[in-house]
Amino acid sequence: MKYTYLLLAALVLAGCGHKVEINGTVAGIPDATLSIKDGSGQVLTAVNAKDGKFALESSGWSNPDYGTLTLSRPGKSDINTELYFEPGTYTISYNKADLDNKDNQGGYPKITSTSATQNQLSAYHKMYEADTVNAHQKMKALDAKYQQARKSRKWDDSMTRQADTIEKDRAKLEDMGLKTLTDFIGKYPDNQIAVHVLQTLNFEGNPVDYYALFKKLRPEQQNSEDGKPIGIKLNALIHLVPGEMAPPIVGLTPDGKHFDLKSMHKKLILVEFWRAANFQSRLNHQTMIKTPWPAFADGQLGIVSISFDKKRDWWLGSMRDDKLTWPQVSDLKGTDSPNFDNWAISSFPVYYLLNGDGHILEPNLQFSEIKIVVDKHLKTAKL
Repeated sequence: MKYTYLLLAALVLAGCGHKVEINGTVAGIPDATLSIKDGSGQVLTAVNAKDGKFALESSGWSNPDYGTLTLSRPGKSDINTELYFEPGTYTISYNKADLDNKDNQGGYPKITSTSATQNQLSAYHKMYEADTVNAHQKMKALDAKYQQARKSRKWDDSMTRQADTIEKDRAKLEDMGLKTLTDFIGKYPDNQIAVHVLQTLNFEGNPVDYYALFKKLRPEQQNSEDGKPIGIKLNALIHLVPGEMAPPIVGLTPDGKHFDLKSMHKKLILVEFWRAANFQSRLNHQTMIKTPWPAFADGQLGIVSISFDKKRDWWLGSMRDDKLTWPQVSDLKGTDSPNFDNWAISSFPVYYLLNGDGHILEPNLQFSEIKIVVDKHLKTAKL
């Protein structure tokens, strides 16, 4: 009997050791509900705040992981705060003024924790909020500058150049994650969260700068389970920027022949990546057939479609159904095709615009942008 009690006591203590305890305040926020969700979004526990205070407990965190603390308010959007959950205590303070502040998008609450990793995450978000508020102020100034320029004179080439400059400045300001993470790594070189944060950022939009940032990470971070895939993708993306030679296209045409881009002899080449089961790909084909772009109709633009199908009959059948008239290529390996990694494909359809020599002009074009971008490059080529 004595040993049974000792065993039960040990199990109780072990369970307590895996417990996350959260206490907090929600000042000025009536009828608030707080819930903890794991990484998959499953609600583990929830509680209603009482007299502006709340307390939550969640067991089973023997393996620390990222999760979400959700603040729900009647008639308001939920406020989701990412936390790093590991056994220990968390004290969290929400402030109504911060939640209602649109410039910092609800804000990250004040958190005191026994978790060193959570404290790093809080430090990153504090830096990000400061950068975001500053960026919003600068964007307002840029918008005012743009509106003033429009009122001062008629639209001409100089106005177009000024608008392009302002748009580039806006793009830099909108990507605050890059600046914040760069500053954070500089301030906290031994941090444990950089790879996780990098996963959440739009590094595909600026692969060169993000790859330079990735190389600043410690070797163990770069080679971690989460770090390796990012490094592989960034290494591919830096070779898919304007001016780079496009990767080779792997696969055969329906009649079993290899395909060479240069054999098209076109001023511009649009490379499409698609699959038969993707609805948007098929819908875009109908638009391309029914209302072809003028540059394609007059022979200046060539198109080649790369399929990620595995079944030959699906590939050929969809080609016939869509009445595709331009070159088609596939190695019938699906997403195991070298084309998938070489071109950094993550969804379908994807479009790249190349020049006649196979150099990338525009990566990851939106379908709606193709005509405008093609016309712009054709016009530039004539100057």
